[in-house]
Amino acid sequence: METRKKKRLLNILMFVLIAVIAFCAVMAVSAVKGNMAGNEPSSLVKSQDIKGAVFIERKEVSYSLESGIGLMPGDKVSVESRSGADFSLYDSGLLYLSENTELTLDQMGKDQLQAGLASGQIYTETEGGPVTFTAADGVSVQAEDAVFSLSAYKGSTQLMVFAGSADISTGSEKQTVQAGSSALVTDEDALDTEGIRLSSVSGSVLEKLAGSSRKGLCFSKSDLKNEIRERADQAQESAENELETSDAESSEVQDPPQTETGSEPEIKSARKQTSEKKTETASKKKKTSEKSSQASSSASQSEGRTGKASAKNTKKKSTASSAEKKKSSAGSCTIKIECSSILKHMDQLAKGKDRYVPEDGVILAKTKVALKKGESAYDVTKRVCKAQGIQMEAAYTPGYGSYYIEGINNLYEFDCGETSGWLYQVNGWEPNYGSSEYEIKDGDAIVWTYTCSVK
Repeated sequence: METRKKKRLLNILMFVLIAVIAFCAVMAVSAVKGNMAGNEPSSLVKSQDIKGAVFIERKEVSYSLESGIGLMPGDKVSVESRSGADFSLYDSGLLYLSENTELTLDQMGKDQLQAGLASGQIYTETEGGPVTFTAADGVSVQAEDAVFSLSAYKGSTQLMVFAGSADISTGSEKQTVQAGSSALVTDEDALDTEGIRLSSVSGSVLEKLAGSSRKGLCFSKSDLKNEIRERADQAQESAENELETSDAESSEVQDPPQTETGSEPEIKSARKQTSEKKTETASKKKKTSEKSSQASSSASQSEGRTGKASAKNTKKKSTASSAEKKKSSAGSCTIKIECSSILKHMDQLAKGKDRYVPEDGVILAKTKVALKKGESAYDVTKRVCKAQGIQMEAAYTPGYGSYYIEGINNLYEFDCGETSGWLYQVNGWEPNYGSSEYEIKDGDAIVWTYTCSVK
């Protein structure tokens, strides 16, 4: 009896101890995040719009950054690939960190803000107070009431001023850069200035400038929008060319259709092996072609008439082949893949999945695709994902006799809610049967959307 009482008492003590440890842990994290009374972070720099994977390191504790968090001196913000973060600056200003950027807040006060840019690119609209940014190579930029971008990559630091002016300093030189000009500092500590070419402005900065309400920008809104439109058209054209090349290779190398599964490293390895196989096949074909060309050349020298007849015959074959190809074509369609709904529910997203969510939520922009006769929505999606290097995994459902897409770009069903997953639409309609059962026709528009269900 006594032993039972001791065990019960011991269990109670253990429970109390665990509860105390848990409480202390919560209090410690709250203190680090600045949520405790009397330890509220300054609102001088405050996170606004967070897209993708953005992390903050405070007092050696790292966690995902959310909207509405005020930064403190010593905070380090890291923005992962295909992500971005907006911060309010002096209440009316803006600080934007683009993908692959690391920024550390050094000092902060009513009259001064100092931060270190280890790598990446920032876009700033200063208003209400001066700011100073120092790159890893020691180059510093100071401005007040200006619009500019600063990029720091290995071997160079570049400043672009779009409104107002900014001072840039190296170890031996200092210059004031006016709106419409850029300054480039290389490893040799040389400082070169020139006019800004719109084609040299990054896509994320273009978007910020196009949406800015600031007056006095060196580029007009129409010029900015035209540049964005042209780049989108070029990207689509490039994607279409890649698909055509992929289709041509597929018709030459008949590999059995396979679903990309497994971890990212495994998928990359498989793609590499496939690429090497195609290169080897192309090399063999080239050698065969060279031998054939030599033999043809030799035959042509000895039998000119035969060569002419052969050329005519080849031309006929080529024309027939072209007509046959045209006959098998079924027109074209468009396809788009997006997961923008996740951006509104990042707190529900499975751990580690944020790295696969693009900053704008678009995995594949609207792309025009040549359609093959009898292709289903699933066939087109699989072909496009393979050509674009986008991971896709599907499973065959015997009960329905169709394929079900479980994941695209490493984003799977249930990753952002109990009933989250991929849905497809064709011409704005959401079919109530599998994508492999829906035959695509000329002019159809396919849209894959990742939907979140948050309870």
